[in-house]
Amino acid sequence: MEGVGFDHLSINNTMGSFAGHIDEGIIFIVLAVWWFWNIWKRHTKTSDRKTEYTSYLSYTTTVRGRSVPLEAILKVLFPFGAIWAEVFSAESFINEEGQFSYLSNMQHMTVYMLFLLHGILEIIRFYRPNQFEGMSYLAVCLGFLWYGTTFYYHSMPNMGKEELENIIHRLPIPVIMVCGLCLIFECIWRHSVYPQLIRTYCVLTVGTWFTYTSFVLFLPYPFPGPHHNPAWDQSDERNVHFMVVAFGIHLNINLIFVLLSTVVLTVFKRMFYACADGNGNNDIMDVKYSLLDTSDDTITSEENV
Repeated sequence: MEGVGFDHLSINNTMGSFAGHIDEGIIFIVLAVWWFWNIWKRHTKTSDRKTEYTSYLSYTTTVRGRSVPLEAILKVLFPFGAIWAEVFSAESFINEEGQFSYLSNMQHMTVYMLFLLHGILEIIRFYRPNQFEGMSYLAVCLGFLWYGTTFYYHSMPNMGKEELENIIHRLPIPVIMVCGLCLIFECIWRHSVYPQLIRTYCVLTVGTWFTYTSFVLFLPYPFPGPHHNPAWDQSDERNVHFMVVAFGIHLNINLIFVLLSTVVLTVFKRMFYACADGNGNNDIMDVKYSLLDTSDDTITSEENV
């Protein structure tokens, strides 16, 4: 677009920095691990009690004996902070010639808005479980599908970026799109654990990838790290091909992590069950946690796992 400099689309915005990449990576990793832990607890409970498993988008925590939708609150705060950062980092969205500028910031803001809406809906569902049924799934599903779509346009060859940066943003697109599709299946088949597990694995992979590539693309200092890392020649074709290998390594490592975590947690649970049987207490593995909603769309403030 005439009048829109490529520097406005890349370096001079929050996503074009070390902080802009690693913050999303860490958030996705923490969210995926949190989901996996709660999925395992919920699935263990339903398997042991021979009841039907039900998937959930968010889990609450207990603070001083009260159930708090902490995950949903953070889903509001982080996107809101990201939107504010995009607005703050842009000098103006209209340049002196009357043309749009900082279009990359605008693209990011449209993604954050969908995740922000999802968080708001989750909070509403916590306090009013019969409101906006299914809308939270729709918001987060659109969020991931649009996330992947913007990455496609963000990494187009004619966007004025080096090929290394393009391939880094292009590789996770299929994983992000699969995550969005899994949310559709999860909404339809609420009693299957597999769409939820695949969704968690995809988010974990995107998180580790962003964390790793933030060090590849940028120097972490001075904060927020707007300078490219000179150790990686972004025009070197060998580095571009290595990124493909690196993404495959992330796919393998994260899958191994999920499998090993399942095995370790299962062995840990059986050890405690054996200890409980020896002491006549079969409730030693009961862990209190709260669900955002239940399968019949009513709130259960606290359950034993």
